[in-house]
Amino acid sequence: DISQPFVTVTTTLKPLSVNSINILVDNISKAFHAFKPQYAQFYIPSYLDIEPANFSSAHWDNRILANSLYTLAENAVQDIACPAHTKCELVSANSLTFYNQYEMAYNKLLDEFPQHAVMMELKPIEDMRTWVAQGYVNLLFVNDELAGVIVVEPDNSLGMTGFYIIENIIFSEYKGQGLGKLMQQAMIYQLVNNQSKQLERQKTDMLFGTIHFDNISAIQCAKSVGRDDIGGYLWVAIGIQ
Repeated sequence: DISQPFVTVTTTLKPLSVNSINILVDNISKAFHAFKPQYAQFYIPSYLDIEPANFSSAHWDNRILANSLYTLAENAVQDIACPAHTKCELVSANSLTFYNQYEMAYNKLLDEFPQHAVMMELKPIEDMRTWVAQGYVNLLFVNDELAGVIVVEPDNSLGMTGFYIIENIIFSEYKGQGLGKLMQQAMIYQLVNNQSKQLERQKTDMLFGTIHFDNISAIQCAKSVGRDDIGGYLWVAIGIQ
């Protein structure tokens, strides 16, 4: 459909290299000339030595950070270390009463860091209602005040099975205290120990999610709990040789 903004194409199952990417980009440019594509996106595993600098015009998009849920649980600090004189608690949301605070916190973050608009998105209340009903939304309270929201649901995308992190936000007034790591650790602990049939787990389950390449603090936080950077998406401009 020429009116649609994106075209998804499986182009090759062969190992990627700078040379093969340039050939594919040239072929895509010719084959889909009528669509006037601007970029081709490639998934680049972290073990390949391919960078945007290898091309005349290219840039990273999201990185994938993942690890075995049980490995993460073994490495997690279960006696969660809160800041001094602080009470921390991760609780399952059973209603949408948190949503207005979540929305305000999200907008405040964008006011303070406008560049984050390309790295994160406010999750619609309709989606949150579904996730709450399914038991996938958890809220971090610090001294009985809402400080963060994390949403994790069962998933089998990106070649993995396990749990995908849909939302992971620490409110701006609570940043810089290690609470992002704390919230992920508490979520990992809940996933491994939760007996709910809704969240049935296998030994091969992974905890995974995507983080924008420029969101350095979020990537560092994910790595701090043991998630590995296993690859990312590279956009290469069409017509570049």
